Amino acid sequence: MLLMHKLTSAASTFLSVSFLRKFTAFFPSYFSNSTKNSTVDNEEIKRFSNLSQTWWDEQGPMKLLHSFNSVRVPWIKDTVVLQFGKGSSNINTSFGYNPLNGVKILDVGCGAGIMSESLARLGATVVGIDANSEGIALAKEHQRLAGLGANLKYFVCDVESVAQSIGESSFDAIVASEIIEHVNDQTLFINHCVDLVRSGGLLFFTTINKTIWSKIFAIFVA
Repeated sequence: MLLMHKLTSAASTFLSVSFLRKFTAFFPSYFSNSTKNSTVDNEEIKRFSNLSQTWWDEQGPMKLLHSFNSVRVPWIKDTVVLQFGKGSSNINTSFGYNPLNGVKILDVGCGAGIMSESLARLGATVVGIDANSEGIALAKEHQRLAGLGANLKYFVCDVESVAQSIGESSFDAIVASEIIEHVNDQTLFINHCVDLVRSGGLLFFTTINKTIWSKIFAIFVA
């Protein structure tokens, strides 16, 4: 099953695990833009390190990510609820009900935790990972200031490290938001994500469309 969900100038895609295993095996060269045996692009890490102190400024360089959160978080929540039957998709979280309680989510390339915090507030057990140590430090500090509990944890690492240390089928859902376009080896990245999600689990990939209007929007609005 393939669902395409467009967010203004961004494309957000939900793919079943079985489909991804077959598709990446059949078309490996389509997804790979590097021969490096790693998903981490050090130049991208440096670039985002320079932006780390502005992650939580909703009017700063990351304001587009903040605006997308209002659409992406409900989309992820509703899809998880539909798949696993947790709670109800029409929940007013201000009354303290946690529709994602018991759902374990890995947020790959979490940055300073914009998406991770939102999912944790809905009750999910969230592990946020990023190769940018400055972003993770900021995420932990923001978590402390927000008073969020033990259901949210951050680690400085890449997705292959998680695959090696935790093992396969460890998460109910994996979110990779605005990260796949920054990795060295997209085939390797996707394969690690597929391995980490359990059978019947969910994978959420979001990225900017490859159109001129998307590029203009990202440059002048983001």
